[in-house]
Amino acid sequence: MSIGPEKPRDATNLIKNTYRFIDTLINQETTYQSLINFLEKKHPKIKGTKEGDKIISSEEFEKEIPKIISNLENSYLYIQGPPGTGKTYQAANAILELLKQNKKIAITGLSHKVIHNLLQRIEKIAVDEQFEFKGFKRGNLEDDDTIFNGEFIKTYSKDPVFMDALKEKDTGYIFAGTKFHLASSYYDQAIDYLFIDEAGQVSLADLISIGNIAKNIVLIGDQNQLGQPIKGTHPNDSGQSILDYLLEGRDTIPEDRGIFLNKTYRLHSSINHFISSNFYEERLICDEGTDKRIINFTKKNKIKKSGIHYIEMNHKNNVQTSIEEFEVVRDLIKDMVGLEFDDKGNKRKLTIEDFLIISPYNTQVNMLISKLEEAKIHNPKVGTIDKFQGQQAPITIISMTSSDSDSLPRNKEFFFDRNRLNVAISRAQVASIILFNPNLLDNSPKDLNQIKLMNNFFKILNFKN
Repeated sequence: MSIGPEKPRDATNLIKNTYRFIDTLINQETTYQSLINFLEKKHPKIKGTKEGDKIISSEEFEKEIPKIISNLENSYLYIQGPPGTGKTYQAANAILELLKQNKKIAITGLSHKVIHNLLQRIEKIAVDEQFEFKGFKRGNLEDDDTIFNGEFIKTYSKDPVFMDALKEKDTGYIFAGTKFHLASSYYDQAIDYLFIDEAGQVSLADLISIGNIAKNIVLIGDQNQLGQPIKGTHPNDSGQSILDYLLEGRDTIPEDRGIFLNKTYRLHSSINHFISSNFYEERLICDEGTDKRIINFTKKNKIKKSGIHYIEMNHKNNVQTSIEEFEVVRDLIKDMVGLEFDDKGNKRKLTIEDFLIISPYNTQVNMLISKLEEAKIHNPKVGTIDKFQGQQAPITIISMTSSDSDSLPRNKEFFFDRNRLNVAISRAQVASIILFNPNLLDNSPKDLNQIKLMNNFFKILNFKN
């Protein structure tokens, strides 16, 4: 029996790669040019594009993005994908185009789940296009969470399979795995393109430890969504996420430094108005089809239209659970289940599957699940925002739970975190409802950062759809 966590993973290869890179800098070598360019925050070097010019000239992303990536010259590129903009699709589409050019592609992310999500999208597009290829995913055959067995991409546990595939010339392959696998010495400079998905969750130190494997590096993510879930002590800027390091506090990537996917296919315009103006410098626009998703609310419903809705709570002494907010959540669901949902012409009734119920605290999540089941609302989708990143639903209900700032069980930076707020609201296609006690804002922020964080909630309380 173990009463503590397992020992840390063996980081020997990661450390060796880091020192190998440092040695090239000491010797004034330019062996790992793409990594050097990134660390120096230089403009991406793209054949046919002058430094300082717009990287992408149209919104035909399906054609332009693969072309831009194909023309990278030992450099890097960041593709920023706000909520519902199809960043996984764009990455998968570009990867398939590179495979058609017989390029060797490495794919990684913070977890196997992140990696599998991108691999699934690649397989789907390949099947639709009737394009065949081979992919190798590193996993433990005794751990289902690490296994991906698709039509073209299979899981292997032994190094020789990957080594043999790397030796084959003029053949495009996918090599997928976590940083611990990609840090293997046989990958050194053997990869044409390294794709890092959800790059906002990966530290700069990790990029340095695996960036040596590829001629070009492509970062996929959004620094305004959930960041690194793991904390550690790292010197200087090495503990920052890759994207926080690159963006230096900016909300969007400048047009001459990366690609901003500017059209959301998820958010109703009344939701996007808030999201775009507060998180994306008003650069995010809606596809015309988003407003064709309509819930036919009635005059009797508590919520009567699309958009963001604030329900004021006046409870007291709630810390990590709120029975009052459960009651509101229960009544909202009962009020809306069964309403007609017109999804761009496809009409049906709303079910419990169409609601995401979000809270900052696991104790409130557990209480909501239990109480909703007691109320005969079965199998509700309830969780912290970490559970729902990447998901969407017609309606989100956000239960902020705590009664006032003195009741907050964690620091203000966690509770008022702007990225978590962005992700929570932007899961909704049609309506996002936030349950919030205004007494939470009746306190004195300690610094400018806390003022900025709290200001987002003041904006919600005063937001008009």
